[in-house]
Amino acid sequence: MKTFSYPYFLGKINGLKTSFIVLPAQQAYRPAIQENTGLVYLFTGGNGLVEQSPNQWVISEISVLAPQPGIPLQIEASDRRLDVLELMVELSDQDKQFIQQNKSKYPFFQAYSSCQTYWEKIKSPSHTLLPEHTFPRLCVGSVQTTGPDRVLEHRHSMLE
Repeated sequence: MKTFSYPYFLGKINGLKTSFIVLPAQQAYRPAIQENTGLVYLFTGGNGLVEQSPNQWVISEISVLAPQPGIPLQIEASDRRLDVLELMVELSDQDKQFIQQNKSKYPFFQAYSSCQTYWEKIKSPSHTLLPEHTFPRLCVGSVQTTGPDRVLEHRHSMLE
């Protein structure tokens, strides 16, 4: 089985390209470093290992990674396939300045089991995977729900 990648959410958010990547067992993916593109990875299923010298992260649950910009990265599936959502953000000069000013935040890795959980009266428990102000113009979260509760496509006025 070969690595499989296809575009996802085409045209949904200006300046954001997403790809869903399926890595078969024991296969590796090495993203190209692009000066004007920021990367964030959401690991959605499977097991694997991510290396960005001198760091290593074991993927065994839903996790997010905002790697250190400009440093080579390798994502490898372990004994079974690894599913990854790659978020590629076109970086403006202002975004690059933000990253430079916040370089101590990178790399940022967080597993779902260690996410901050919060509650609101209008919805089920929510989890912050990639907090706002970690990566320019992007944050990642989830809402865990059962039964009749559901989250439809919607907008947040303070986010793109």
